Amino acid sequence: MRLPKPWRAPAAAPAAPPGDGPLPRRLSDDTDDDALTDPRFFLVRRFAPGLLALPPIWRRRIRAAFIAVATFLGLLVALRLVLSLPPISRWLSAEAHHAVSERLSGAEIRGGVHVGWFGSVRLDDLRVPGPTPGAPPTLSAEQVIVRPAIGQLLFGHLRVADIELRWVRLHPGARGEALKPLLARPAAGPTAPVRRRRDPPPTVSVEDLYVDLPLQNAADTATLGPISFRARWTHDSGALKWKVEGGLLDGHAGHFSFEGQADSAKDTVSAVGKLDRIKLVELPPGWFQGLSMQPLDGTISGELSGAREASGAVAGQAQLAVAGLSLAWPRLDPDPVTPLDVGASGAWRWDPRTKTFAIDGGKLVVNGGTLGVRASLTLGDTRTVDVDLSIVQLDLQKTIDSLPKTLQPPPEAPRVEGDLGAELSFGGPLGDLDDIEIRRADIDLKGLRQAAKHEAVADFLSHPFRYTPRDDEGPHKSFEVGPANPRYVPYSALPSYVPRAVIASEDAGFFGHHGFDFDEIKDSLARDLETGEAVRGGSTLTQQMVKNLFLSRSKTLSRKIREALITLQVEATLPKWRILEIYLNTIEWGPDVYGIGDASWRWFGVPATRLTPKEAAFLATVIPNPKRFWHLYLERGSVTPRWEERVDRLVDRMHEFGYLDDAAWQEALSEPIVFHHGAAREPDHPAEAHAPSPPTSSLWQRLFGR
Repeated sequence: MRLPKPWRAPAAAPAAPPGDGPLPRRLSDDTDDDALTDPRFFLVRRFAPGLLALPPIWRRRIRAAFIAVATFLGLLVALRLVLSLPPISRWLSAEAHHAVSERLSGAEIRGGVHVGWFGSVRLDDLRVPGPTPGAPPTLSAEQVIVRPAIGQLLFGHLRVADIELRWVRLHPGARGEALKPLLARPAAGPTAPVRRRRDPPPTVSVEDLYVDLPLQNAADTATLGPISFRARWTHDSGALKWKVEGGLLDGHAGHFSFEGQADSAKDTVSAVGKLDRIKLVELPPGWFQGLSMQPLDGTISGELSGAREASGAVAGQAQLAVAGLSLAWPRLDPDPVTPLDVGASGAWRWDPRTKTFAIDGGKLVVNGGTLGVRASLTLGDTRTVDVDLSIVQLDLQKTIDSLPKTLQPPPEAPRVEGDLGAELSFGGPLGDLDDIEIRRADIDLKGLRQAAKHEAVADFLSHPFRYTPRDDEGPHKSFEVGPANPRYVPYSALPSYVPRAVIASEDAGFFGHHGFDFDEIKDSLARDLETGEAVRGGSTLTQQMVKNLFLSRSKTLSRKIREALITLQVEATLPKWRILEIYLNTIEWGPDVYGIGDASWRWFGVPATRLTPKEAAFLATVIPNPKRFWHLYLERGSVTPRWEERVDRLVDRMHEFGYLDDAAWQEALSEPIVFHHGAAREPDHPAEAHAPSPPTSSLWQRLFGR
């Protein structure tokens, strides 16, 4: 018989091997199992297993790191407690005062002084008084923070590592005179601490700087800002090096930098300044008031470098670029001008002994068109200027196409795909434009003329065309400039003295220039400066013809630019006789009187082919203001003695130029001016006014060019 086995309690579950549970632990009867899920034990449950699993050497290193951090924090707390002691606080404040006054002469601290963590000192309401009583402070800052070098401060040595100025306003004065005492270094007093020469100069930072710059009217200022920058100085082998970096509008409106070095032992100084995409719209609007303009868009970038030579002169390189320029400039054009890309570069030199500033190898680039520049300006006892400008192989039409629409000629103007060259040299004493001498003025149209021949330019001016005169009252009745018009007079049908009278009165150098008379332009500018407004003068016959046919009569720079561009193309495509023929048959000679044929009938009752030299001279004198003279003389029936003297002076010029022989000259002077009264009669033989124009013969080309 088998006996039953004795009863035994079930065996306990085997203990989990180390590492399987959250923590190896020993359970006791009073252990609360909920503690293992308490969030307060999260870090322990998360990191303790990993730390305990590390090798002993790593556990020792981590323990040392924790001790070092705790010691450092304890030292900082102790440092803060020490710095808060009144003697130490007063010492730091005095050192901060000295550090600021050492660099800002005459600085006053009108607010409180606060010592912060790590030994920094905050000075409130800093003021540098203006140069005269009652003047605004030259410099004011709401806060100045002086920070020491912590490492040296722990060993009891104070070295200012950084000076920061916040919310600053600067008044430099009308000519910067307020900055001179500000930058003057004060003499060291008996209480000034001795500085160690090995200590580097502190870094200076400025946040939110506003500069009040003077305008043409000394009572007005323009504010530039906010500007932020940081300046650093270092000593390297006896040379002082500095670097300033900053931005306008916290860098959102562009950046700038300025760096250089000065070596007193070698007596050398060099510096480089850079601008990087400074937004023109963020510059003070008052800067552009003198030009009556306002930029709407665009950025300016550039670099200016310079170094002092052994002779004492300063020389360097300059490069400037304005990209995407958009201007609101009524003097240039009623509509905004955009876009423009302008660049300038070249070498410059300033000699203080002779007070001469020179530019050599300069280039001015406007939308791809390049102009060479060489200039010198002397500002000594005798002020003189000397300028050379040159254009070499400029693709004229490509340059025109790259210009803004407001500066481009109208589509009906001639188009020539060719190269243009030009040279202009002038100089003389400053002060009076009459004393400026134009030494050389030449326009090279060979490339344009060759292109016009090879491309067979379709120029409507070479053939009869319809013309619609326009003035301030609007468009007038159109008429044909050609044989279909009975009042049209070909150049070959006119007596030679008729066009010569107009040339002697309006453009004496017509057959010798290429569309521009630079001497007349200079004289016109002198008259404009003298009177303070634009007056008539300076335009050649070609420019007047271009203005009448293609442009309005608005007195803007954009119209003059378009006029100059069209003039170059007209001179390249038409012979001189054709330009003169179109001019004589389209200009205004009175109310609704256009062309020499109509003028001769309306004024004198004869065809243009029968005008006398005296009558031709009179018609030439009324070209500047024909409507006014129509009412003054024709309606009255006679001219005044003063005006007849003017006509006689023109007759004398025609004789001097060889346009009239002695007999014709004497006869013209004795001839009275008799106006026609009543309806103008038509010519008996219309064909006499329709003689064909002369061909462009080789003799004509040899005498007068194209």
